[in-house]
Amino acid sequence: MQLGNTVHFNSFKWVKEELRQLLVDAQRQLEYYVDNPEDVGKLDEIIASLRQVRGTLSLVEVYGAALLSEEMEMVARALKADEIPNRENAFEVLLNASIKLPDYLETLAAGNKDVPMVLLPLLNDLRACRNASLLSENVLFFPDVSVATAAFDQVSEADADGANENPAELAGKLRHSYQLGLLGWFRNQDTENALKRMHQVIGKLRSASKHGKSKRLWWVALAIVDSLRQNGVESSVALKSLMGKVDRQLRQLASLGEDQFVSELQDELTKNLLYYVARSANTSKLVTEVKAKFNLERFLPDDAELANAERQLGGPNQELLGRVSEAIQEDINQAKDALEVFVHSDRSDSQQLKPLVPLYAKIADTLSMLGLGRARESVLQQKVQLEEKLSTGLIPDEEALMLAASALLGVETELEAYVDRRIGATDTAGAATPAEDPKAIAENQRVIASLVNESLKNIALVKDAFLNLIESPGNLEHIQVVPSVLKELSGAMFVPPLDSIRSVIDDLHAYFSTTLLGGRHKPETREQDVVADVVTNIECFLEAVAENRVDSE
Repeated sequence: MQLGNTVHFNSFKWVKEELRQLLVDAQRQLEYYVDNPEDVGKLDEIIASLRQVRGTLSLVEVYGAALLSEEMEMVARALKADEIPNRENAFEVLLNASIKLPDYLETLAAGNKDVPMVLLPLLNDLRACRNASLLSENVLFFPDVSVATAAFDQVSEADADGANENPAELAGKLRHSYQLGLLGWFRNQDTENALKRMHQVIGKLRSASKHGKSKRLWWVALAIVDSLRQNGVESSVALKSLMGKVDRQLRQLASLGEDQFVSELQDELTKNLLYYVARSANTSKLVTEVKAKFNLERFLPDDAELANAERQLGGPNQELLGRVSEAIQEDINQAKDALEVFVHSDRSDSQQLKPLVPLYAKIADTLSMLGLGRARESVLQQKVQLEEKLSTGLIPDEEALMLAASALLGVETELEAYVDRRIGATDTAGAATPAEDPKAIAENQRVIASLVNESLKNIALVKDAFLNLIESPGNLEHIQVVPSVLKELSGAMFVPPLDSIRSVIDDLHAYFSTTLLGGRHKPETREQDVVADVVTNIECFLEAVAENRVDSE
């Protein structure tokens, strides 16, 4: 069902009611467990409900919502395994997600597109609960963190007393003060003074730092605290986790000295902090400077712009797609290089393949944000199989290596098609063929519109009849009318591009008239799913033709 991710054009509506009930059950179970945390068995019910939600959403290819339910399930599993130190935070985020997921699905049912990027802050919160890497670290957010901060090296009055101190010694002296502020903010106790304390510590470190790389980290962290003090960004679980990591950077600086600290400092923390600066709503001088210096508006459009881009183009804008394509291709090339090196070695050490695991995970994360769920599943499957072999010390055989490489090639192909479809949509939208008579084109479009309108009514009859059969498997009277409806539908498919699905409709007609009615056959669950897919694809195709969408085939 590779028909784009517009829920109006896929089979989501077939399972909408089932999903609603599953989510209601999951929310009630979660609320009960929060009030009765000693009832650990309730977590099994929550996990089962969320797994069913995820499976259903994946089946109908609503991948953004499926990813959210998957992250919720993983937090529930981590709670059951007692792997989450701050359970209160996990409860809060899970409850928030259980409320927002049904709301998100309602927007999809109304005809809006599945935009996984909009869910990124909530996904980050869920990941932070179990101390997993944040998606903002490597997914659709590519600021240039190599930007130097020398142009903003002025010392403010608040930071002046730290300007001439040794950064490592200063970090050792001020870390306790930062921790007190951090704790007050975490506990929501005298938040204003807690954030003021954090602001003073980071400001002094920024002024005292001699290296641009460390100064950049403190500068960005200072912008976050500045935004928090002005309520420009939410005090989310993910952001609290990041500011906790800032504390660990103070410890590293104090113990290593600035030179070694800078040599070991990675860009991931700065990049994640920049994501939340980009989302900040306040317009203080510092936040504005950081946004301008890193050109964050270019790298992260707001939710409204994302949704608008999705409605208009069927996906992220062309510039963003180009950056995503380059980034994921770089990851794919690294993974292919690692496979090639292993293949051409003596293959005695499977640990040579260890770098592939995070690379496959990173590729899968990016695919999930693009809504390319099937490609993501393929990559994740290879990641899991690779992890299993590495954990047992087994050497992957030739077939396993071929499958690992094939998954990467499949990603390249699907990503290329995805980008081409969306760039093609922007290049060709509204364009008419000069050689054709405009009047003839208009008349042909009117004919197609009329045919599609009537055909959709017929498809609705087929869907209703088949749903009734599923509810009452033994009562074939529900589908008596289907063969004649499908025959009429096939007859209407006489003009291009409608004629391209005529054979599919004819096959469906034969199935209903011969297999079901003629053979008094009761379809099994898998068979029901296949029929539902076929009927839904016919409907998707008709809707796509009516909308003159480029991905109708």
